[in-house]
Amino acid sequence: MPKFTGPAWRFIGHLANRAHLENWAAPDTWRAVLFHHVTDEVRWRAKDPLIHGLNVDISVKAFKERIRWLVDRYDVVSLDSVIEPDRIPRSRQRLLICFDDGYASVFELAAPILREFGIPWCFFLNARFVGNAVLPVDNIVAYIANLHGLEPLSDQAGAAVASAREFIGGYLSRVPPDQRRDLVEGLAAKLGINTDALARERRLFVDEAQIRALAESGVEIGNHTLDHVHCRTLSEAAAAIQIEDSARELERMSDRPVRAFAYPYGSMKDATAIARQAIQNSGHKCAFVVHNRSNSNSNDRYALFRIDLGEMGDDRAALELEILPRMREVLAGVRPRIGS
Repeated sequence: MPKFTGPAWRFIGHLANRAHLENWAAPDTWRAVLFHHVTDEVRWRAKDPLIHGLNVDISVKAFKERIRWLVDRYDVVSLDSVIEPDRIPRSRQRLLICFDDGYASVFELAAPILREFGIPWCFFLNARFVGNAVLPVDNIVAYIANLHGLEPLSDQAGAAVASAREFIGGYLSRVPPDQRRDLVEGLAAKLGINTDALARERRLFVDEAQIRALAESGVEIGNHTLDHVHCRTLSEAAAAIQIEDSARELERMSDRPVRAFAYPYGSMKDATAIARQAIQNSGHKCAFVVHNRSNSNSNDRYALFRIDLGEMGDDRAALELEILPRMREVLAGVRPRIGS
């Protein structure tokens, strides 16, 4: 177990040793954690212009240390424990490990570490980006920001934007999926960026053979929409394409049923009635937002919480995992049980 000594970890140790928190791991509460992209010093370097600024990186060294700590503290469970929570009794709090977006670094760097620890995990994919024929809009926006600055994005938005993430989470969150790609691709073309060539050259995302290999090894393949869109913008017809069609394509690739969905960007604003209906229509048993809170067996199965443990230091990760979920429940008017 790594020896984290920062103030957040000391505070957690203090709480965990308090007698009135001896039931810290109540049996019906559980957490899900989220990662995206793993970096090293060879192929997956930090500050890649296609990724830098999206806040999705974690180094392979930090990832291994974080997994070691999680395994030491939690019962790491498969999606079955979420879908059928009473099937397997647990003595410690349950934890589900997730990756979003389908970066090939997960296959190359994270999967061997998770296999070494012998623990299950979930991989949420966007079917359109499998095989690297096209780039996600987010990565094109990051590339523009990193190579050409924020001015082109601000001009497009009609107001100053402070980062690629602000452009995506603000301006693009209001653009329907049939328009957002044309808009961003058009902006890239004006700047002389050939996004299709970049996709083929860089190969940021997994291919079908890698998906099949992961599925055969027991990794749960989940759905993250066809094109990584804000679900709040979806009409019924668009939801059928982005959610239902994506699920069927991922099932074809993995030769497994797709049982779980993760809303891109993780906001409750995207868990709309239209999106929820499409998720249920396509056979998903549960769906995840982010919002960094814990879950209980009574939670809404189509808006389960995850805690993002990506691009941050160990002290911040400790706070996000152990302390802030309880604080957020209090602020949201939920009276947390001991151990929640």
